[in-house]
Amino acid sequence: MINWMKKHPFVMCLLFQCILLILYLLSGTMKYEVSDDFMMQLMVSGAYGTGASDMMFTSPLLAMTLSWLYQTLPFVNWYFYFQASMIMLSLSVISYVFIKEKRHPLLQSLLWALLLFVAKD
Repeated sequence: MINWMKKHPFVMCLLFQCILLILYLLSGTMKYEVSDDFMMQLMVSGAYGTGASDMMFTSPLLAMTLSWLYQTLPFVNWYFYFQASMIMLSLSVISYVFIKEKRHPLLQSLLWALLLFVAKD
């Protein structure tokens, strides 16, 4: 098992982030930190009409894709799951780069502690 983790460090980082995401989803404390996320979710879900491509801070192509997903399966919170998966992927890449550099074990431990702290956001 340890040999496999050494051969595939990115997969290990991704699995670690998936475990954190699952624990987060099971905790029932999912919420947006600021109100603009909620407003953008409403915009892309069609609550304000069909102006999904006018979302702030977001590519029009992404906004149209999310809008289409909301039209296809409106009971799924696509905006939240997209945002959570992008955060998970970003933290996995940061972990992978840090591990690949073969830093001091103390620094790696601090990285994992930081990821545990930041991953909930």
